Amino acid sequence: LLARRSRYDKAVPFWERAISYVYEFTSDFGNSVVRPIGWTVGLIAIFAAAYATLATFPVRPPNQTELFQALNFSTSQVLPIGPWVKEQKACTLMGRLLDVTPKRDELFNNAACKSDLTNSYGPLKAFGTRALATMQSFFALVLFFLAALAARRRFQIN
Repeated sequence: LLARRSRYDKAVPFWERAISYVYEFTSDFGNSVVRPIGWTVGLIAIFAAAYATLATFPVRPPNQTELFQALNFSTSQVLPIGPWVKEQKACTLMGRLLDVTPKRDELFNNAACKSDLTNSYGPLKAFGTRALATMQSFFALVLFFLAALAARRRFQIN
């Protein structure tokens, strides 16, 4: 792969070289099991920060509770099984960002529904958030696949 990437003729297109660099950077050409898992953990944190910032910007920076809610949602996009999967509540950070409509009694009784961040993001921001979450799930799937390939290679008997 390195020899093919170093060729600078028409036989090796630019996109193939770029993917070769990504493959080397994310999994050491399939030699590392730990590197893709580390990238997955890093992506969970990066996407959590993006979700929290999207939900509170430009009103204010996210607080600690909102960061943990975004981290929980980000983890649920990578691990779609077990305790991570749950419906987002209306007056939480992610509920507001995904435009979940609160029930009538929640509007009057839940203090979180009366925060400085209202459910006014609208369908475009909710669509963008769902698209971002889908992209995160796709990246995680690719990284898990790379880790599985490296594990298979590690335990392969010749």
